[in-house]
Amino acid sequence: LRTGQSRELVGRLKEGIAKEPGNVTLVAALANAYDMLYQQEMQAGTEGAANEYYMEATTTYEKALKIDSKNFESLYGLGALYYNKAALETKTLVSLGEDFSEEGMQKYDAKKKEVQEIMKQALPYFQKAEALMPNDISTLLALKEVYANTEDLKMSKIFKDRLETVQ
Repeated sequence: LRTGQSRELVGRLKEGIAKEPGNVTLVAALANAYDMLYQQEMQAGTEGAANEYYMEATTTYEKALKIDSKNFESLYGLGALYYNKAALETKTLVSLGEDFSEEGMQKYDAKKKEVQEIMKQALPYFQKAEALMPNDISTLLALKEVYANTEDLKMSKIFKDRLETVQ
């Protein structure tokens, strides 16, 4: 993953999982590899391939959580997958914000609602991850941002303060 060889890693991880189907670490690593491929395809502008990898990542993280529902890497990873998808959609939201026509504002409001719904999908996974590792900086930061993006400013401030304390 660190060297960007996600495609090669997918094959090797599938081989390992075939030998050890209950190994949550291997399954979570495969989900992470799919997530990386999703992000690469989105950056390349190949949305069809990106969507396939997104679905693979989602399904694989869920498989990992069926093996171990308290696996921090899988909980955080699935939350991050949703969060990153919302972040990518936010780029479209920003461009829609430049159209002040009635139709433009309707498109903006619809996209904003879509982004918030995706953020809400991330929330329970980050909450469970935080329950397992209450001082994990990445999780606290994610929770602060998710609450801010879903307009729960009170909770966002709570996590902002916790993040500052932990740091």
